[in-house]
This record gives sequence, C-alpha cells and structure tokens, in this order.
Amino acid sequence: MAVTQHMQFFRREHAEWEKPMRNFYDHFLATNRDPVWYDSDFSCNSWDTERSGYHQHEQLDAAQHLTADENTVMCDHIFPFADPCIPGTVESTGKVWIPNEEQEYTLSYPTLNGWLFQNHFDCAAASLAGAINAVHGFQRGWPLVVARDIAAVLKRQEQDNVMLHYNRLKEKNPTIDFSSLESALSTALDITPKDCDVRVLTHLDTDWRWLRDQTCKHLSTEIKQAVNGRSVLWASLNRLRWLYKPQARTTYSDWVEAINSSGLGVSAKHIHSYTFDDLRRWLDDDNIALTVRLPSHAALVFGCGANKRNSKNKHVLVGRPSGGQSPCGWIPWSFADVAKNEKDFWEGDLMGSGEKSVTNGTALTMHDIRGDQRVLIMIKKDNSKLGIPQGLPQVPAWLANKQHRCSNCIAGFDQGDEQQREAERRVWLGLD
Repeated sequence: MAVTQHMQFFRREHAEWEKPMRNFYDHFLATNRDPVWYDSDFSCNSWDTERSGYHQHEQLDAAQHLTADENTVMCDHIFPFADPCIPGTVESTGKVWIPNEEQEYTLSYPTLNGWLFQNHFDCAAASLAGAINAVHGFQRGWPLVVARDIAAVLKRQEQDNVMLHYNRLKEKNPTIDFSSLESALSTALDITPKDCDVRVLTHLDTDWRWLRDQTCKHLSTEIKQAVNGRSVLWASLNRLRWLYKPQARTTYSDWVEAINSSGLGVSAKHIHSYTFDDLRRWLDDDNIALTVRLPSHAALVFGCGANKRNSKNKHVLVGRPSGGQSPCGWIPWSFADVAKNEKDFWEGDLMGSGEKSVTNGTALTMHDIRGDQRVLIMIKKDNSKLGIPQGLPQVPAWLANKQHRCSNCIAGFDQGDEQQREAERRVWLGLD
C-alpha cells in the first residue's frame, strides 16, 4: 500500500517519532492478538444520527486550520454550533448565549486544530489523544495518536496491575495450582462485538463481584477461597474487561499514570485548584493542553472568555458536554457567571450522572453543585518522555485479548477512515 501524503509529511517532518512509535506498537499493541475489524451496530457516533456525538460532524471542517483572530473564530466557527442540547441527544434546548463586543477571548489554537472525533464511549481516550496531538502540533487530518492508542495504553496499565495482584495471590498460596483460574479468566476476557450491551453498572464494586462469581463458579473450593478477598485483583480485571469491549469504556482507569508511562513525549497531572487567570495562561501556552472531567464525560478545554471591562460573565469553551469532543460547549465559569438568558440550559440530570440543577437553573459550569472546581488534567509537552524502556515484561497469553475495532470510526474526516489510516501507519513504520 502506498503511504499517503499525510504519512509522507510525518516521515519528512517528524522523523524522530518513527522509532518511538514502533516501540509504542511493540509494547502496547503487540500484547493483543491480531485485530478484527467489524461493522458496529451499536452506538457509533460516526453514523448514529440520534446520539449527541453525531453533532461533531458539523465541526469537522469548520474548526480546522484556524488562524483567524479569537473573536472571528468564536463568531464564525463556534457559536453557530454551540446551542445546548438535551443530554445524550442532538435536540436543542435553546440558543447559545453570545456575548457582546466587550467579551475578550483566549483560545488554544493547537487544541482547536487537533481535537479528535469521539466515536464511541471512549471520551477519556479521545480527549487525551487530542491533547497529546495538540501539544505536538499534530492536526486532526493526520493525527499520530488516536483514541484507540490511548485505550491500548490503559489496557497495558490494567494488565500490569492484574499481573501484580495475581503474582501476589500465587506467592501467598504457593501450593495451589491456579491454571484453571487462568483458563477461566481467559474465557471471561474474550470479548466479542456482541458483548456491546447497554448494561451500565454505576458501582464498580458490584460489577467486579459479578465478574468474580461468574469466573469462579465452576472452579475448586480451594481457588474460590483463595481469590475471595482479592478485591483489588478483581477490580483491575473488571476495568480491563471494560477496556476489552469493542465499545471500550476508558473512564475508570488512572489516566495520569497511564499517560506518564506511554512514551508519547508528554507529562500529565491533575489540577484540582485553579483560577480563571490560570486557565487563561495555560490556554495561551502551545505546550499545554487541558482536559476536564464533566458529569459522566471527559472533554478538551479549548478556550475561555470574560468581559474585558468588568470581568463578568466568565465562560469556558469545552468539548461537547453531552457526548463528543467538538468545541461547542460554551459554559459558565461559575453559577455567578450565568448569563440571564441561559439560566435554563443544561438543566436536569446530566448524562445520567445524578448531578441535578440547582436553584438558579443551570447544572453545568466549571464548578459542580457543591461549588468544587471540576478537575483538570494538564498534558504538557515533555520530550524527555518520548520513548518507553525496552525489554519490559510481556503479557501472558491468558491475559491478552483479541482486538475488535469498529470499521466505521473516524480518524480524520470521513466515516471509516481510521481503518485506512491504521493500515497506512503500519506501512510507514515498516510493520507490513
């Protein structure tokens, strides 16, 4: 297969990434069996017109290669697509609040040019991949990192956690033969596309107990007693099972630890306390990108704005709050910054999170209903972290799983182009 213009650009302009990316493949992607591409019939934003994430299509071209001044970008490329909607849908609940000419904006242009389409439930992976591309200056039409890559990093993190706790289990019970447990776990983790069920459990402790009971029901009493109190092992296995699903859930794992060990040339950290001026300063730094934890969602932070005369009506531009990553969530900084005609927006139960609106009518701001700030994850360019150590332990066969990849997913602009782009990238790296 010929390498396209995008990959030729990478080879010419970013040659330093070829060796680290091949190392990335060897460590994070080769731990799983050969991928199987399938046609998703469940919750793929690339074609499901009823889902909130389908709204991202409207901005795939609009928010690309932006160079205009901040006011023009907001008025021409953001506000026309920023009407709030009923959570999880494309049904509008009103018109976006558009400030007057006294509003002063700060935008992260690398993030606006580098955000990635969120295809499934992998909001954490999609937002983190977009952030990594932003700090390296990679644009959405030719991203080096996609959501599936981040999901692979999270998988390896959980696989390592499982092995840590499993080895401790064996050390504590040296006389027990656990081979039947390994076989049962291999079966439990062998997820197929038909396992894309809508069963959503709100408490992981309930789910890992279910996984433990299902896995061990035909095993010996000796093994059942040995694993019964190993909650950390089963919690890790449960998180891994969610990552093995074709509709991977990437929310439950430790994002910061995973990104810091990814070898993708970035560092990550949680930010729990920050001012509006802090946010504005970070957004103005091309070496920094931000993601925010919203109710039942993770999204990129693209910009912010406030009245330049009195600093009132402070707002923040985030990825689509009800599902997706496109820059269309224009939300207040705090309840005090809610504009008069937006008080009823985003009202109600946001994405099933249980976060209800309060007396002033707006549930979604950069502060939760208790007044606490929403947690940010800061991704910062750090070339000292480009490349991972060689010779790390391999994942045992019983813990690996077959990769099921949706053939509809969008990597750049078109439905299904992630499959083509993956093949091109493997050719570029000399893997095929």
